Amino acid sequence: MLNFPRWKVVMIVGFVLFGILTALPNFLSEKQVASLPGFMPSDTLSLGLDLKGGVYLLFEAKTEDIISARMKNLATQIRDISSTEGRRRDNERSERVRFDNVTVNGHSVTFKLRDIAHEQKALDLLEPVTQAQVGAGITGVGVTEIELEQVGDQFVLTLTEPGIVRLQRGAISTSIEVIRRRVDPDGVKEISLKPSGDNRIILEVPGANDTQEIIDLVGKTARLSFHDVVTTLSPREIQAGPLRPRQLRKVLKRGGYIVIKEREIVSGDDLTDARPSFDDQGQPAVSFVFNSRGARRFGDHTRKNIGRPFAILLDDIVISAPRIVSPILTGSGQITNMGSVADATELATLLKSGALPVELFVKAQKTVGPDMVFDSFPLIITQNCSAHGFPPRKDCRIPMDYRYMLNLIENAP
Repeated sequence: MLNFPRWKVVMIVGFVLFGILTALPNFLSEKQVASLPGFMPSDTLSLGLDLKGGVYLLFEAKTEDIISARMKNLATQIRDISSTEGRRRDNERSERVRFDNVTVNGHSVTFKLRDIAHEQKALDLLEPVTQAQVGAGITGVGVTEIELEQVGDQFVLTLTEPGIVRLQRGAISTSIEVIRRRVDPDGVKEISLKPSGDNRIILEVPGANDTQEIIDLVGKTARLSFHDVVTTLSPREIQAGPLRPRQLRKVLKRGGYIVIKEREIVSGDDLTDARPSFDDQGQPAVSFVFNSRGARRFGDHTRKNIGRPFAILLDDIVISAPRIVSPILTGSGQITNMGSVADATELATLLKSGALPVELFVKAQKTVGPDMVFDSFPLIITQNCSAHGFPPRKDCRIPMDYRYMLNLIENAP
């Protein structure tokens, strides 16, 4: 007869009980897990689509948009340099560096130096744009994003191939984080998100069954920006044009058109918080808060433009164009005319999670149910038997009714 010391028996029993307590939440419903005492473990195994079923989505990103946006931003930088130099008062007008005919052509920005005598000054001003190393990381070694070519008074800034790759990878990485915050804002759904190739993203949501709801939530770009409104045009000119450079005709949410300036006063990237609320009339609204940079820029604009309207643009539609009554220096504001509480809540979630840097398209979708998963178990086990050298016989399969076990767990009191 085997004799074990008492301390060994106690230790073994303790380990067994600890294992049972740790595994117990996996056999209970969510309601039962929530009712467990605080000292009891509540974590469960993460069951993916292969065990729990759910929604599978494959998205493709339109990465050309991020490249186009980068080139427009670069053109704006060149115009800002020229404008800043033109306003300088510490030297003669003839000594100021000015650029003309700033144009975006594909992956390049072309412009002309007004006076070739200022060539060296122009190169010095452009050096921060062309010499910047991006994507350095911890090694300190980055890539040159922009290259400069010059022929006489003509300058060309071109986006390099490594720069394009960095932009695309950055857009995919940012999109993954935005999708995660939208689909699983509380971090409890244990979703799976991973890139696939250069411009695709795979999303798996275990336990979900409404594919369209997830597509609608992910697919909205939620790009928010604030713009100055052009007030010098007649209704006919607003409707049919012509418009000046860097003026844009946009659709009003309530119907009709409005013309705004292309330059952003401030964008949704400067938001730190957004939440559903109610306006002074008790109607659904969305309250938002800017970071310090956004609050400063928004405050400066409203202080200098009292009495003028500004446009709030969401995904290329002007949702509101209020008139500035007094300077808004608090760094916060409110979007009204939201329609319903559900619309306000959805917009607040989208704004808080951030805007997608690129547009996403669904390339493949499917819903995997638990029935499909457990129906495939015998085949999987048979294949495993064959892989280990056993013949695929019936008695090689695990003798257990998984569907019966699943029903027991789901219907537990």
